[in-house]
Amino acid sequence: MIDLICPCREGDQNPELRYASRTWVKNLTFDRLVIVGYCPSWLEPDLFIPGNDGPTPQSNVYGNVLKACETPGISEVAIVVNDDFFVLDQVGTPEIWYRSTLQEHLSTPRLQRSMRTASWWAMSLHSTLVALQTVGVENPLSYELHVPLVVDTARMAEILHYFENVTPHNPIQWRSAYGNVCGIGGEKHADGKRYGAGPLGEDLYVSTEDRSFKYFRRKIAEMFPAPTRFEKEQQ
Repeated sequence: MIDLICPCREGDQNPELRYASRTWVKNLTFDRLVIVGYCPSWLEPDLFIPGNDGPTPQSNVYGNVLKACETPGISEVAIVVNDDFFVLDQVGTPEIWYRSTLQEHLSTPRLQRSMRTASWWAMSLHSTLVALQTVGVENPLSYELHVPLVVDTARMAEILHYFENVTPHNPIQWRSAYGNVCGIGGEKHADGKRYGAGPLGEDLYVSTEDRSFKYFRRKIAEMFPAPTRFEKEQQ
């Protein structure tokens, strides 16, 4: 059995999750949809795990992944996604991808600007680098791509517990912590995150944010028009 785990933010207005889940059903191979955090009223997953117990949105995500991975009965191997990950073609079980080294990631212009303003994202990546070097990973990789990640749930829970007291209000990045401590390797790829308007292109995985989803919603809805078994009938 393979569970598909999705940490979910508060709020019923989440069209990204609606269309993302349609892409998962069509293009990923899994047995149960597991939502952890908040479950929108229009969604009926196979398993819902209440969460979002942390003091910040960032700690909520970290805590939600941990809570899902240590829930009794969760699959030994699971696929973890975000609620705005769109899988645009048949994948089955995702391969392991990484972005670059963490040092290279932190040296990009976007991250350099974020470091100057001490943004939560830049600070979290820097904390991740320091934490991993502290445990002996000299040149860690960045697994901070907006793509599904296959994990060993017991190992993920163990690793997240180990690092949970490192900057707990803005935790280290769980993908990179898991990928480096477990030495999962992988293949180098560019990220498919969309920050503004543009074509979908030929990317296998695309992710949006609130301000960019409006540019892609119509196209994705045309590609995946059919509701899944997880969507309640609209009243």
